[in-house]
Amino acid sequence: MIFFILFSMGAGVLAETQDGIIEEDEVTDVQYNEGKSQIQEEEPEEDRQEEELEEDRSEDKTVATQESEEDMTNQSQDQEQENQKSDSENHEENLDRIDDSLLDDSSPLSSEKKLEYNSDTPVFRLDKVTSDSGKTLTALAWMYGGNTYLAVISSKEITEVIYENNKVNINEDTIKRAETKDCKLEVNKNTYGCTDFGDNNNFNDKSRWSVIKIEGQTLISPFKLTIKVKKDKDNETGNDIVEKNVHVDRLLQVYHKYGEILVLDKAQSGLLNNQFGYRVSPQYKNEKDGIDYELVDIEVVYNGEEQTNIGISDLKDGYLEGQVPTIKLKGKGKKDEYDSASAKITFIYKQPDNVDKGSITITNILKDPENKDMDREFDFFICGPQKKIYTVSLKHEESVTLEDLQYGEYTIKEIVPMNFKNKSGNLIEVNINNHSPHISVTIENQRRNSGWFYHEDIVKTQLR
Repeated sequence: MIFFILFSMGAGVLAETQDGIIEEDEVTDVQYNEGKSQIQEEEPEEDRQEEELEEDRSEDKTVATQESEEDMTNQSQDQEQENQKSDSENHEENLDRIDDSLLDDSSPLSSEKKLEYNSDTPVFRLDKVTSDSGKTLTALAWMYGGNTYLAVISSKEITEVIYENNKVNINEDTIKRAETKDCKLEVNKNTYGCTDFGDNNNFNDKSRWSVIKIEGQTLISPFKLTIKVKKDKDNETGNDIVEKNVHVDRLLQVYHKYGEILVLDKAQSGLLNNQFGYRVSPQYKNEKDGIDYELVDIEVVYNGEEQTNIGISDLKDGYLEGQVPTIKLKGKGKKDEYDSASAKITFIYKQPDNVDKGSITITNILKDPENKDMDREFDFFICGPQKKIYTVSLKHEESVTLEDLQYGEYTIKEIVPMNFKNKSGNLIEVNINNHSPHISVTIENQRRNSGWFYHEDIVKTQLR
């Protein structure tokens, strides 16, 4: 009887289990429980139901835990991707900063976030003169305040500039370099990007504007230029421009030469017209001295070549007109070419013979002179226009007047004797013009007795 009851209960349990859905984990649990049921008494129904509830809660916890782990895994992967992206961006930014820091640390010159300049002239395009590597090239030029400015594109920092055999003093005032290739150049509110010039195949991330200020030099065409840049290794010269002629596109310059005084006519200078022509006129009066001069010659230069067949006889109704023959210059691409021309015209004048001549009166005074100084002579040199030099010697309270002097600038220089001091300045500049034709200058000297030797000490040597 007992055996029959146990057999019936086991069959019922087996039938109930077969009616359910069995997972892999449940199969293991069932086999394990069946093994236990053979050696232990069957647990009460209430306890079994409570265990099933606990198992269900455990399964829910397991599923929740698995979902939570999956969410955490996905979040971790997303975070890792964000971190990798951030690290990559930071790496690129660090590379940029490293490049800039190397540029800043390797040079006393500072880099600029924005390059802004003013100009008295149009901004002229230069023909594309490049280094052998093509990574250094000339682009633009203009003038402001009597100085010439060159805009150059280079991948390396500029270390040396020679313009028309004149070496530029390299410092933060004479060369400004852009921070990046995207930094634009602005001249008179007009902007220029460095990628608009040259062949982009030769550019890299370090290619950027450099603006060179050439103090006291006039822009001419063509001009001889040397640009040397920083070298990464010995004997590296492929990025240098060495003694190459650079042409300025459509440059027109008009000068007036009054004696030795050369004046740039800003009003008539600028650009040749669209047909590379010009129409200019002489200005007979020099505004500086107010004298009406006489025109004696005209010098005309086209594209750097003097035109000896053009002169005063070519003036028509007071104007000189002409058209400049063009030359082929390199453009943006390697095969791109364009027509260009430049002209320099100089009107040459002389002072009329019937104009009033000027004069300079020089007086020498000794302050607190000693008796032995009364007969001492002091020597003066007067340098005037056309490199004329006058020499005078004056004692105490003596004067001399130089007459019939051409109008213009004069310098008076004294050779100060030993143990004397010029209290008026060793170099005096005066200007004789229509407003001040007659000038008087007083020069004061004083004994100071501070030298080791005296001019009065004369040693006579007798030969035996």
